Amino acid sequence: MGFIIEGILEFIIELFVTNRLENSGSFRKRRYRSKLKRYARESEWFEGLYRNPEYTHVIEDDYELDRLLRKRSTFRAIERTLEERRRFERMLSDKHEALAGRS
Repeated sequence: MGFIIEGILEFIIELFVTNRLENSGSFRKRRYRSKLKRYARESEWFEGLYRNPEYTHVIEDDYELDRLLRKRSTFRAIERTLEERRRFERMLSDKHEALAGRS
């Protein structure tokens, strides 16, 4: 009888923990995408990259780019200098090619 109760409790705990983790991830993703859209409105060079269908998916879903663009100060540093923009564009292009090569 004890193993039935234990099984039910494990099921309920897993259900709530899994739901909470999934919801927190989707909230984080929505907030990040909102930030990207704001960057696109504020910056012409980023808008060109972000509106490009080839790069949109990469920008939104790549972990390294997520960590890079999540901080506004990092985005501003990239935006300020042409060399940093070119480096970012090369990174984005390389990541897109890597993804396209896997498909």
